[in-house]
Amino acid sequence: MLLYLLQRPKPEQVRGERWLVTPDAIRRTREIATPLGNLPEQIDHTDFRQTETGRIPFRSQWSRADYRVTYTVTSEEKTVEATRKNIKVLQGMPESQIFPAMNVLAQGIGVHCDYCHVRRDNKWIWDSEEKPAKHVGREMIRMMLELNRTKFKGDVALTCYSCHRGSTSVARVVPLPPRDPTKVPPPDPLPSAAELLQRLATATGDASKPLRMMGRLESASRTGSITIEVKPPQDVQLSFNGETKKADGALLDRARAIYAPDKVRVTAAALKVVRADRIGDREVWVANAGTTSYFFDKHSGLLLRRLETPEESMLGPLQEQADFDDYRDAGGVRMPFVITTSDGAPYTTAVRRFSEIR
Repeated sequence: MLLYLLQRPKPEQVRGERWLVTPDAIRRTREIATPLGNLPEQIDHTDFRQTETGRIPFRSQWSRADYRVTYTVTSEEKTVEATRKNIKVLQGMPESQIFPAMNVLAQGIGVHCDYCHVRRDNKWIWDSEEKPAKHVGREMIRMMLELNRTKFKGDVALTCYSCHRGSTSVARVVPLPPRDPTKVPPPDPLPSAAELLQRLATATGDASKPLRMMGRLESASRTGSITIEVKPPQDVQLSFNGETKKADGALLDRARAIYAPDKVRVTAAALKVVRADRIGDREVWVANAGTTSYFFDKHSGLLLRRLETPEESMLGPLQEQADFDDYRDAGGVRMPFVITTSDGAPYTTAVRRFSEIR
């Protein structure tokens, strides 16, 4: 309440306003001119979380002279034991996470929902105890949660995938013949973040150019024609089968990350190059900024993948991925003519193939 009772400074009182912005935090510092001199003021916004209206800070702290105010936002979302029947091991999980987390679990052991759950007359009976696999699954989840609690200080370091690797059985032996670790070539030295961003900018070209992208979207749930209009730096308009919608809030953030020419909007200071990797037969550098990983083509400098982890669940991270392929020149800017988005559910994977970008 104190935050709103404090007098708002007049514009002419503000001196030297500065902003420090990273993917996980925002800090604003400035000085306020008063008869007693310039008073330093600082506001920190942290604990950013994805909501229906975009990423917002759930914790902010304001301080000036000898005042300090901290305010937090708490979620009123119900947990699964309050919304569903027969919850035995996932107590405390937010309702919004249950299906994404179950999809991650299913992919981790390579099965469909009906491996554990019952479906009759095209209707899922989620609370049924009929299938033995459900009881086994509960015991496996209990084991995983206990290991994370006792051996990893509560961090979700182990998931179903850690051992199962997409199979219901767990491998016991290493493949033969063995690999000789002494003959593995040393890794290439990592480039700097500034170097990766400069190569990306050079390879991309004129990222300020407005673009019109026309093609088709194909997924298990829908298929049709799409038109994307990008007007840097902020405006994105989406059209699916003739129905047009201007992106805003969380949809705008996602649309810019997928369709805008400048897909990496972080500073070199906020980007950390962590390793070399491969996507198929292509070598990449991987760099992290907060909860997002960027995969840069070693040779072209272009962005091949964006992997975001907007949420962590007790069963593992809930990730969203965008893959960019078939880069071509579109009048001075190189754009991917194939974009594939995916998360933990196979039915949400969507492929966008563009026939024209201009």
